[in-house]
Amino acid sequence: MLNLEGTSKEDLLRKATDFLAESNGLKDPQQLFTLIWDREQSASTFLPMGVAVPHARVVGLDEIKLAICLMPKGLDNSDDPTLPQTHVICIFISPARETEFSAHLKLLSQIAALFEDGEFMDKLLKAKTQDEAFHLMQQRERSLIPTANAT
Repeated sequence: MLNLEGTSKEDLLRKATDFLAESNGLKDPQQLFTLIWDREQSASTFLPMGVAVPHARVVGLDEIKLAICLMPKGLDNSDDPTLPQTHVICIFISPARETEFSAHLKLLSQIAALFEDGEFMDKLLKAKTQDEAFHLMQQRERSLIPTANAT
């Protein structure tokens, strides 16, 4: 989603959850929001790099479902006003099975690496289409893959 807007953290997460559900063909976005909001209330997932990673583990889910929402206008961090505005929400749900927890942790790590570059974030927030934003993220992700040095 290129232009997520809302009046509060809760409003933004509700809209991001609706987008996650709609774009992944998931039923009951209200139940998903409740899980995500409860997780957010226990510990904020808003990171100091201007990215939030609200998430929840869901019983009966077979694979991770992710949506990325861009907020060019940003959201002030009400939990910690010393942190910069949040401009990206990477919202996801993952299977509750313990055997899938490593994939959950790996995704969190990949998101942190992807969005740590301020120049990349600036380009991404200026994307005019979803395809352009997706292409920028693919390029950034590829740049993070270590390559073997030929000797």
